[in-house]
Amino acid sequence: MKPTEQFIFIVIFIFALPALTMLSCKKHPINLGKPGATVITGDATITYWGSPAADGCGWLIEINGTNNSYSPANLPDIYKTASLKVHISYEILSTRFQCGMAATSGFPQIQLDAIAKQ
Repeated sequence: MKPTEQFIFIVIFIFALPALTMLSCKKHPINLGKPGATVITGDATITYWGSPAADGCGWLIEINGTNNSYSPANLPDIYKTASLKVHISYEILSTRFQCGMAATSGFPQIQLDAIAKQ
């Protein structure tokens, strides 16, 4: 190989390697929880029930295929989008989120361990 050809090969290699590395990366869910915890995994929909400051219930997560809605204790801001479809791993907490003017029993809270857009 001539020195010019070697130089061109090296330049192409230097630019191609990072590009191929980035293209081969896969999206992974954001891990929020503690390792080794027992979690429930499923598909869900993010919903917004109005501002808690105005007697709403804020951001809730409805588990698909059930009538269960939960108040997430740690929903990242990037997932606060109404009707957003997500895949989650979570733990049900013993606490409930009280909201609204009516004296309801509130919504059970969950701790998200992982979340990813569908």
